[in-house]
Amino acid sequence: FRLKTLEKECADLIESSGAHLMTENTGVHYLLSSGMHTDEFYQLARVFECGPIRERLADLMLTKIKLAGIKPKEIDVLVGPVFGALPCIYTLQHFYDLSHTRAIFVERNTEIVKRFATIKEECLLQKLWREPQAKEIAAQMGLDLEDIRSLKDTGSYWELGRDFSLNPDERVLIIDDAITTYRTVKGTIRALHRACKSKEWEACIVGFGALIDRRTSRDQLPDDVIMPTLRYFYGLRRLTKLFEANNCPK
Repeated sequence: FRLKTLEKECADLIESSGAHLMTENTGVHYLLSSGMHTDEFYQLARVFECGPIRERLADLMLTKIKLAGIKPKEIDVLVGPVFGALPCIYTLQHFYDLSHTRAIFVERNTEIVKRFATIKEECLLQKLWREPQAKEIAAQMGLDLEDIRSLKDTGSYWELGRDFSLNPDERVLIIDDAITTYRTVKGTIRALHRACKSKEWEACIVGFGALIDRRTSRDQLPDDVIMPTLRYFYGLRRLTKLFEANNCPK
């Protein structure tokens, strides 16, 4: 007989948990947090209900972290977006290799998003976007121009709150439960750099990854996400069909 690989075991655990949902079986259409639509969804909160299963999935992630050339002992802080990433992060800390790390998270600031939406509507930015206009909005909201560009592109604003902070010598690894369009990763990176800039130093981000990579193709990561200094890993690869809101199959 052949023993299952850790990757196959984890894939089977996810399937057997009932967390892999498909429109053809459920009759339900799925809207992702990125704003994209899909006929396939992973309800990973269901998978994370049981401690032993979380440990096997975290074991897979730790293995992939090492294969990506990231040395766990050189990681000081694990960071992820609330709430999906938290079970992964907290479970990873139970492994000896990462037991020394701190775990913090970023959250969406919905008030800033609402303010920007109001200003955007007033300025008719959905039809017109000019850099001078963007600079005026940034000044009005007390944000950097990059924050305004991010709000325009992603519709979200992530920040490091609850008195969380990073020290200048701490090395950070970003963890998420699933990655599709990288908008959350971009927002997390932006939030970390913003928090450190306010204290006059740079965030030292080693890399990022997720339990499930559900990109639509096997293409390379976007240049604006995978910078030369960032390493990337994923536990499982699952190609997913994505659709714009106005282009969903009937």
